[in-house]
Amino acid sequence: MAPARPATGLDEVDLDNERRIAVRHIACFPAHIDGGEARLRTAVIRDLSVTGVRLLTRAVLEPGSRVKLNLYLTSDLAAPCFREGRVVRFERRAAELAGVWPHSVAVEFDEPLTGLEETIRGVAEQQARMGLHRDE
Repeated sequence: MAPARPATGLDEVDLDNERRIAVRHIACFPAHIDGGEARLRTAVIRDLSVTGVRLLTRAVLEPGSRVKLNLYLTSDLAAPCFREGRVVRFERRAAELAGVWPHSVAVEFDEPLTGLEETIRGVAEQQARMGLHRDE
């Protein structure tokens, strides 16, 4: 009988073929989009600056439309950063990149994210270390 393996936090992975030495923690920077519908739509922050954000989402949004965003920039999911803005770009992502997030939407904030430059830089550096910055 094989020795018991410690819990790793990996979902649906063939542990016999898992050769990582350290536990893998999947990092995600979620967001919610309120486009005036009756429900919030889920999104993932792709890139972020003090003046705007690009999100990956299933939501279909028209350029020029107004949105309210909940941006989760820290591990405290009870304290999102709230911003309002205008959709400046909406694109359907290439099929080979789309997966669960078929659309890319760029939003320009009404008010900049002042005081959050260090947090934004930290998010970008962490994503870069994780290899999440790929050309699309």
